[in-house]
Amino acid sequence: MAAVPPPAAKPRGKADDGTLWIHDDLDLDSLDLDEELAKLEAQEQQLSRQFLELDLPTRQTPRFDDQDDDEPGEDERWAEALLRDDPPVSKLELEPIGEPKVPSTDFGQPPPAKTPESVPPIPRTPRLRDVLATPKPAAPSREEPEPELEPTFSLSAERDDEPEPTPLLDHDHDEPEVPAPAPKGAKARPRSEPNLRGEALFELEEEPLQLDWRPPRKPWGRWIAWSLLNLLAAAALAGQYVIYHYAELARQDQYRPWFEQICPTIGCTLPSKVDIEQIKSSNLVVRSHPEFSGALVVDAILYNRASFSQPFPLLEMRFADMNGQLIASRRFKPSEYLAGELAGQAEMPPQTPIHIALDILDPGPRAVNYSLNFHSPE
Repeated sequence: MAAVPPPAAKPRGKADDGTLWIHDDLDLDSLDLDEELAKLEAQEQQLSRQFLELDLPTRQTPRFDDQDDDEPGEDERWAEALLRDDPPVSKLELEPIGEPKVPSTDFGQPPPAKTPESVPPIPRTPRLRDVLATPKPAAPSREEPEPELEPTFSLSAERDDEPEPTPLLDHDHDEPEVPAPAPKGAKARPRSEPNLRGEALFELEEEPLQLDWRPPRKPWGRWIAWSLLNLLAAAALAGQYVIYHYAELARQDQYRPWFEQICPTIGCTLPSKVDIEQIKSSNLVVRSHPEFSGALVVDAILYNRASFSQPFPLLEMRFADMNGQLIASRRFKPSEYLAGELAGQAEMPPQTPIHIALDILDPGPRAVNYSLNFHSPE
């Protein structure tokens, strides 16, 4: 748009004679250049905004507001001419693509879709319902049944003494067989063959076989042999156990009578029933006698740790000084230290504590050490 010229200045005045004077040149004295430049810039900005509003959203046109115009008075009529010459942009129309060929499961037929006139209609894919409803061509009926093949039997008059023909290879099956020429002077012997074509041949029936079932015999001999072997193995294990535990078993009351009967026969010796090492003592206490002066009372508990009962041992009470030298000693028999319920018993029961009490003379002030020992009664 061209710059709007300022209004023409009025003539200064009229002549006295009424003559009108026309001035061709503008009066530039009263023109304000700053104001005119501001008007031009405002017009350019308004034109730029109108141009951006008319342009498409997809086009990205640089904004004129961001550009620095060195020449504010530049003519922009060419932009308006371009806008008037350009035809209006129509909206893009998408061409529909054919539907995928998938059989529809709808039982009702939908109404036909409206297509634009410019696009030709697309042929509809046949549905599964229409395909199934189409009648299939009837298969040709077989009026004439196929003839059944009957077995055929062929006989040949050949000599039994003639050699058998060699089998043909795979590539010789195509060639016809040529019979071997008969030797000269040989006459064919007539052979009597059964009538294989008789109808009775097809009426044969297989008779069931009668099998004779017998119960299997029990292997008594094998069972007896294995039983004897098991008994021998058990006896060998028992003998091995008795040999390794002979002394312990011979001292027990429940097995000792058996050994007393067997040992004279096999020549074995019965061990003694006394095992002093299995007799232990505990809670040994030596104190002054409460009734007699110069006497001592010895209290102790005896244990038979063996698994069998054995005779009561002999007890030996020993006193020694600080250097271990023996000062006095005394042995006691079972009848001397047993009293109460145990009086008169000959054997110690196994795993049973037995309390004993001994009265002895005081060996003197030097006897500061004492001990109780056991000896075999045999």
